[in-house]
Amino acid sequence: MFNIVKKIIYRIIQFFIKIGIGLIKWNNSEVISKENALKELPQTLKQKGFKKVFLITDEKINSLGLCNPFIEELQIRNIDYLLYKDVISNPTISSIEKALEIFNKENFDVIVAVGGGSVIDSAKLLGARYANSKLSLKKMKGYFKIPKRIPYLVAVPTTAGSGS
Repeated sequence: MFNIVKKIIYRIIQFFIKIGIGLIKWNNSEVISKENALKELPQTLKQKGFKKVFLITDEKINSLGLCNPFIEELQIRNIDYLLYKDVISNPTISSIEKALEIFNKENFDVIVAVGGGSVIDSAKLLGARYANSKLSLKKMKGYFKIPKRIPYLVAVPTTAGSGS
């Protein structure tokens, strides 16, 4: 008897979540998959009105020069940027807070993440923390913890591993 009641309660909760999800305004994703897409990205950002780019990556991607064509195009188009290359594998809360401190000082309006899972996860967490500065990352577990939109986020995955 208890299992049937439990199942009914779960189904009711699922029903209301389904209705609630339909009422939420979701961001539209855009996937660009072509040769030299990263090099063309600054023009797209400029057309969308972005003026200051927070480029987040790790030391390995930076040392390989994968961000260089993007940076060169930012400079050509006079778009301000900051290269943040201190992402570590399995990012910690303190590493996200360090990035947030820099992000807050400079008034960036777009985050561009170039790298693997740790870099992209760091960028998403940075955006979430920026959008809800009152909650720590530990308290953001669960649904509806980020009431404001996160800054515009562009993810450029550079791996083809299990998380890609």
